[in-house]
Amino acid sequence: MSSAITSTSPAVSEGSQHKSGRAVWTAAADYSFVHTLASHTVCNGATGLLLKHKYVDPSIIEFAEESLNKEEKLEDIAKLLESKFPNKRAEHRSVECLSLLVELRSKTPEFTFHQLNHKHINMWTRTIVPFRHLFDSGLLFKGKSIFHKDCKRFTKCIVDFLAFTVSKAANSGIENAFTRGPNQGNKLLEQWLGIMLSIHKSNMADFLYHEYECIGANSGMSTTIRNIRNDQELDAVKRSDDVLVDIQNASFKWLSTDEISTINNVSLQCKRSKLIAVIGRVGSGKSSLASAILGNMIKTSGDAIIRGSVAYVPQQPWIINATLRDNILFGHELDPDFYDRVIEACALKPDLEMLPTGDMTEIGEKGINLSGGQKARLSLARAVYARADIYVLDDPLAAVDAHVSKHLFTQVIGPSGLLASRARILVTNAVQYLPATDYVLMLNGGNVLEQGTPSRLLSSNGQVYEFVHKYIKNSSDSVVLQNSDLRTSVKIDYGRARRASATRAVVPETSSDSDSSGNVDDLETGQLIQNEANQHATYGILGLASSVVTSMRTLMIWTRCSIKASEKIHDNMLLGVMHSPMSYFDVTPMGRIINRFSSDMMTCDLTIPWAISAIFIVMFNIISSVAVIGISMPILLAAFVPIFFVYRHIQHMYSASSREISRIVSSTRSPVYSHIQETISGAASIRAFAHQQRYVADNELFMENNVQASYINYCTKRWLALRIEWLGDLILLCVTLFAVGILHYCGHGDAGLVGLSITYAISLTNSLSSSVSSYVDAENAMTDLERIVEYSDLPSEAPKIIDSNRPPASWPEQGMVEFRNYSASYRDNLELTLRDVSFCVQPMQKVGIVGRTGAGKSSLTLALFRLLEAASGQILIDGQDIAQYGLFDVRNKLSIIPQDPVLFAGTVRDNVDPIGSYTDQQIWNALENAHLAEYIRSKNKGLDFEIEQSGNNLSVGQRQLICLARALLRRARILVLDEATAAIDNETDAIIQESIRKQFKNCTVLTIAHRLETVTDSDMILVVDGGMVAEYDTPENLLANESSLYFQLIQESKKQRE
Repeated sequence: MSSAITSTSPAVSEGSQHKSGRAVWTAAADYSFVHTLASHTVCNGATGLLLKHKYVDPSIIEFAEESLNKEEKLEDIAKLLESKFPNKRAEHRSVECLSLLVELRSKTPEFTFHQLNHKHINMWTRTIVPFRHLFDSGLLFKGKSIFHKDCKRFTKCIVDFLAFTVSKAANSGIENAFTRGPNQGNKLLEQWLGIMLSIHKSNMADFLYHEYECIGANSGMSTTIRNIRNDQELDAVKRSDDVLVDIQNASFKWLSTDEISTINNVSLQCKRSKLIAVIGRVGSGKSSLASAILGNMIKTSGDAIIRGSVAYVPQQPWIINATLRDNILFGHELDPDFYDRVIEACALKPDLEMLPTGDMTEIGEKGINLSGGQKARLSLARAVYARADIYVLDDPLAAVDAHVSKHLFTQVIGPSGLLASRARILVTNAVQYLPATDYVLMLNGGNVLEQGTPSRLLSSNGQVYEFVHKYIKNSSDSVVLQNSDLRTSVKIDYGRARRASATRAVVPETSSDSDSSGNVDDLETGQLIQNEANQHATYGILGLASSVVTSMRTLMIWTRCSIKASEKIHDNMLLGVMHSPMSYFDVTPMGRIINRFSSDMMTCDLTIPWAISAIFIVMFNIISSVAVIGISMPILLAAFVPIFFVYRHIQHMYSASSREISRIVSSTRSPVYSHIQETISGAASIRAFAHQQRYVADNELFMENNVQASYINYCTKRWLALRIEWLGDLILLCVTLFAVGILHYCGHGDAGLVGLSITYAISLTNSLSSSVSSYVDAENAMTDLERIVEYSDLPSEAPKIIDSNRPPASWPEQGMVEFRNYSASYRDNLELTLRDVSFCVQPMQKVGIVGRTGAGKSSLTLALFRLLEAASGQILIDGQDIAQYGLFDVRNKLSIIPQDPVLFAGTVRDNVDPIGSYTDQQIWNALENAHLAEYIRSKNKGLDFEIEQSGNNLSVGQRQLICLARALLRRARILVLDEATAAIDNETDAIIQESIRKQFKNCTVLTIAHRLETVTDSDMILVVDGGMVAEYDTPENLLANESSLYFQLIQESKKQRE
């Protein structure tokens, strides 16, 4: 049994609407409801497992597993659980629900379709994972114009999934014929469930067929959760109460399968009020050491002890989708005085003054509406407010300006900062702060190169001295050099998508179902009895024919209608989202988008075609049943008229409520996706702050909301079933009374026809119920389709290509960039981000763009790539207004190394050359110039070395170097560097800057930088302040003017180094 059982299910926890164990077991009569409860239980359990936090007594799990292995009955297990663990009711009820599924699965033969379901789940996962990363990297897709190339990989996953769905659907014909065979369903279900089920139809094969589907799906679910449970626990450190970090000769690795440790033989002690600096070149293991201290790596040798609470600032800030205040408080109570001190110390006060609603401003997912520096300071403020004993700070100063960096170190991290009384481990490349630390540890390749007090290390001629000396020399040289919202149209859209083949599929849908074959059996009963010798052969032929025709019908539905419709609808939605402006992603949670492409699209793929097929089949059954009854006893047709009107009234009531409830169920599902995504992306921070329980509780809340809506949905279905049963019983009563009257009192009539009428009256009950549920299922599925169609009609960016106005192939030949009175905002209802910006960059000039954090530097980049559209003004490249060209033609002519490096799951070759236009030798040359070739060669596979999703197996600095190699390979006439070397050590940074100057000497280069020394040798300096051009001149002229803002920034940078 998977460890997901150990988590408390919100569906059956204390305080929910279905508290008692009796309610759970009563609901178990409807297996689909149990499956819903179990699914939420597993999802909640998986969240807890991802956070490595267990909330259920392991003895409960052990006891339940032993009981199942002994094949004890479930009701006995339930009673034993209550008696053995009386105070763990909420926990063992989760076990009860999943135990039911496990036992059902264990007692079901291993049919082929169980394996198909397992494979179906795996293929769906393979489809969603690259898709989610597609939108995570939306900025790069738009900026680099590689959307179509990578979409081919994603489309292949979709095609594989849909192709496999066809084979699964074809197999359903065999399943259908098999489960409609021997009538053993009632006895098996009573034995398995231990519950007396109310049997409404003599043949339970329909129910049994759907149970096999659910059991097969649960098999894949259990396997997935079991894989999660088998992952090794990450917490490799011991914790106790005293404040101290003590690591002695410890080695760590990321995966248990890794042969070589990432961190080797590290010894480190950090006492209260001490500040330890960890330095080293890019890829030396600094961030890995921080992760090891947090317990996120596997300890292979030595001792690692952490005493006290921990706060963590990751190198790439993790921002939750909430207000700025909630991001800082992070679950703690508001202390106004201390909160204000944190805001002031983290230099957030100016930003709060600019935000429309101050600290109550909603921060978009992943902080999309904040600059890189603002996100870094917000992440630091969260850690400071936590008032922890130990602080692990992974390069928090890299993304901020020099004067802000000094402010943060002085007011927060340094000896006189807010954290002065705490134990601090600072990973940094800002070596100017080393004299203010208590201890320095230098890493290289995961090994300790040198360590000791800064005074001793800086007075010697060792590695640390050389590392710092190179930084000071490069900085001094560079400065001196220059100082010399259910429409009808939705149904029409789906109908159009499948119209090409829908008419050809209706005939097999309405005539090939095995129930219809059953009708033929009944009509031929008299002849079959006369020829008893051929009875079994005839039934066998009819069963085989039913299986073949049902399989043909299924294939017709999927291959000729459903898949074509789903493919077209999916492509339209994908294009609609990918072509939407960036402002759309600012305000739309990723979980909502994933919900549309997963759950809603699954409804379109599966529910709608089956519901439409079922409507035709059921209507055929109703017509045939009424016809048989009418022929047998015509007078009964008069009695059907009032029953029909009652039926229509019930259907109308149910449809109106069910449609709205379905919308609520879907709307409560999106927060679940968003929360799980946010939890996974911030798992390291959540564990570091010890907030696992809070996130599991939030997950339970979201799950509870969704389960409550689902519970109401199932209640409405039970309400409908009860009333349809009454109508069916009324019809059966009328038929029986008339039959008795005809046979007994009138003395005439055919007993066979009367019996046939009664039989069809019984089947009519289920047909009526199925007709309403199928119709409503189709209606409810159309609400999902409605949301999909909305995503297909999202506001779009400008056209990718304007055929009537395309630039010459050689454009831009010179690389001149000019902004003319340019103004823009992120959204129409927001204030202008850039205001009346005017400057001109001559061909081949190197321009440094500087300014305080949040001044609008990165917004200039977005404007150049037309990710922001002009509110007024123009941007000209080689004298041509870029607004007159298509987005592809503009963006394909530019190169960018973004502030947040974006890599994709694939080989080094695919990441450096995503379009596949260059040779391996050219790729190696680009890697050489990016100073990454040596590292890639150290990997056995070379260019085929697999990079994990988001580049998780590379350091942030190495990811930036991959992006640099990508730009070096393309050699576009215009290059934008947006904090391109922020996560790289100073020595490597100097080498990279020299490489850029050499490789792009004939190109126009715009460099956005916080390290002023990286741009002091530029031809021109553009100073941005408040979204406006504050200064634009040569470095010499700006430095000669002591009142210039650039001069002030340089002076602040000098003071910082001193």
